[in-house]
Amino acid sequence: MISRHTIAVLMFAALLLAVTAVATATKHIVNVANFSFTPVKTHVSPGDTVRWVWSSGFHTTTSDPTSPKSWNSPTLTGVGQFFDVAFALADGPGPFPYHCSFHPTVMFDTIFVNVPATVHFIQVGDFAFTPAKTQANPGDTAIWFWESGIHTTTSDPSSFRSWNSPSLSSAGQSFQVVFSLADGPGPFPYHCEVHPLTMLDTIFMNYPTTVHHIAVGDFAFTPTKTHVNPGDIVIWAWANGLHTTASDPSSPKSWASPNLAAAGDHFQLVFSAGDGNGPFPYHCDFHPLAMLDTIFTNVASPCTSCGDANSDAAIDISDAVFLIGYIFSGGAVPADCGYLKGKGDANGDGTVDISDAVHLISYIFAGGQAPHCQ
Repeated sequence: MISRHTIAVLMFAALLLAVTAVATATKHIVNVANFSFTPVKTHVSPGDTVRWVWSSGFHTTTSDPTSPKSWNSPTLTGVGQFFDVAFALADGPGPFPYHCSFHPTVMFDTIFVNVPATVHFIQVGDFAFTPAKTQANPGDTAIWFWESGIHTTTSDPSSFRSWNSPSLSSAGQSFQVVFSLADGPGPFPYHCEVHPLTMLDTIFMNYPTTVHHIAVGDFAFTPTKTHVNPGDIVIWAWANGLHTTASDPSSPKSWASPNLAAAGDHFQLVFSAGDGNGPFPYHCDFHPLAMLDTIFTNVASPCTSCGDANSDAAIDISDAVFLIGYIFSGGAVPADCGYLKGKGDANGDGTVDISDAVHLISYIFAGGQAPHCQ
């Protein structure tokens, strides 16, 4: 039995959530008087409400025929009377022009919606998707917003991410897709099933270079032989079939995904410097002879040019001069070479100072010890 204390806590949590939701939405007041709407050109965010408040006269607030969202208030006259319209993401990006039905030539204005940068509106009309070639980031939402005609938005068979809207025809209807890292780098071509030859477009993804997407399907990992840097993420994303991704016994890093089968399922790993240099062979437990691949790490090559401080592929007096300029005059920094102090550390003591210049001079003119890495 649930205690009174538990019920009280749940009621408080629900109230808190409700208050938070209300607090995040804003109410914008527009004054209605003879013969104006004040202020003009109100800018709102999705979820906000516009409240028209009457102060004088016989007026309405009525959306124009060109407005993506429709509304029409009653004829109000009393001071303090009001009419509310809430604007949602599904209403589209606008703008939303409106007027007073009694004074349309002198009383008119427009509501503008501040669309988040993570939301991309694509208008669906006869016979185009506008704008074309939308560029999105993982986590962004694409919203197709119907303007006219019977159309769909349907992914092509070649798109790794699949979607298919119903056949929609009414102005203001919408369909949305959220793109994630697991969907891969794309591109994601799509079309209208009613007009597949004339209405087609593509979503392009700004995919991070530190994330590597491997499609899992019957019976391959694609692409093969992925090369990663320490800190990179590998995401195996399922296209079809019952498969796993599991490290071979010889792999320095071990992993084993669950048995996954649904399109859109995914499994990810972070490869760190502590995992070693690899390579990291892996396979599918169900098809170990047909589905196998390897992850490779891009490891810095050992330095073979210690003392070549100016990186001109030769060790001579110019390198000593370069070091002296760096140490005493704030000159250019010796290049990195995959170890602590780079090419300037000619004597391998882990520091770059005058002793490295002396070491080079001794090597060049007195047959001293050759430069050596730490």
